[in-house]
Amino acid sequence: MGRIEIGYVASAAYAGVLQKVVGGFRGTHAGVEVSIREVPMDAVAVMLGDGLLDAAYVRPPMPLAVGIQATTVHRDRFVLALPADSPLADSASVRPSQLRDQCFVLPEQESGTFEVARRGRFSPRLGPRPGTLAAVLACVSLGGYVSVVPHTLADCIALPGVVYRDIAGQAIASEIALAFRRHERAPAVKAFLRFARDGKHSR
Repeated sequence: MGRIEIGYVASAAYAGVLQKVVGGFRGTHAGVEVSIREVPMDAVAVMLGDGLLDAAYVRPPMPLAVGIQATTVHRDRFVLALPADSPLADSASVRPSQLRDQCFVLPEQESGTFEVARRGRFSPRLGPRPGTLAAVLACVSLGGYVSVVPHTLADCIALPGVVYRDIAGQAIASEIALAFRRHERAPAVKAFLRFARDGKHSR
């Protein structure tokens, strides 16, 4: 018996991690009530510390407060989202150096953008930070922007005016991690954490 509050960023749902783990846990722990909600990634650490969340699926890297830890549950890579009429869309992959003059829409997880710029040896021109991944792709679809996003989106979101292309060179890793309180005491939450970290359920 018990109740669990789980937060997530949208890409955890797009990747299927949320469905596999939460759905599987509900099937084996019928006496535990599980509540889920999408949360801004920059609010996760505070919400965990304040007890508003018991666990959260996030895209690292991100700062974690004392007493909060995270473990990787899904591995992904970054790709490029760009307007379908962009000359860059003519190639199967795009070299980071080709993006020097582009303006980047920033998703919540900005690390992929800055890694592309580092590899291309330029300082990125930064555009809007619209929030959700759906909003990021909407900006790209209207033209004038590109974005570095998880490959998961290419598998499940087809937006008019947007195409996805690989980033040439070594893959830029992106992960989904489960963040939680290090010294959790609630039996229901501890049971969920054990279940979620079992590789059979999280891949």
